[in-house]
Amino acid sequence: MIIRAARNHGMIVTMITNGFRLSRDWIERLNAADLQACRSAIDNLVPDDVSMKSLRSVGRQVELLAKHPGSKVNVNSVLGVSGERTQDVVTVAETAAKYGLQHSVGVLHDHTGTLKPLNPDQMRAYTQVTKISPSMVHSLNYWLFQKNLMHGQAK
Repeated sequence: MIIRAARNHGMIVTMITNGFRLSRDWIERLNAADLQACRSAIDNLVPDDVSMKSLRSVGRQVELLAKHPGSKVNVNSVLGVSGERTQDVVTVAETAAKYGLQHSVGVLHDHTGTLKPLNPDQMRAYTQVTKISPSMVHSLNYWLFQKNLMHGQAK
């Protein structure tokens, strides 16, 4: 496995996955290869026209990652996609916390590529998520660039 070869050369190896194909066998193989970190994105609670990466679609895989720890696992969700998805981010964070996994939240621009300030509900959700899963990732992202994005300013 390429992961093992890279680790044998002293490299840091991480993986970003949508989680769809993760199985117990794959997770055990990744762990045996010494994968150091895994990041899985969950965009919503149920699949829709924008994203299939939903908690419904990959919730079983998230549970498997928690049951077969080997690498650090971070579940990431995105805030600002739509007002309807605001509470999805909180539910995803709560689910990650339930399994003892780290959670991070990204802030997205709108569909035209314009920086769009978060509305008050989204700001509250961001604050709630950072309390559910306090982490260095949240703090660094906030101070390095998300604070500005959240207020509709350039990085």
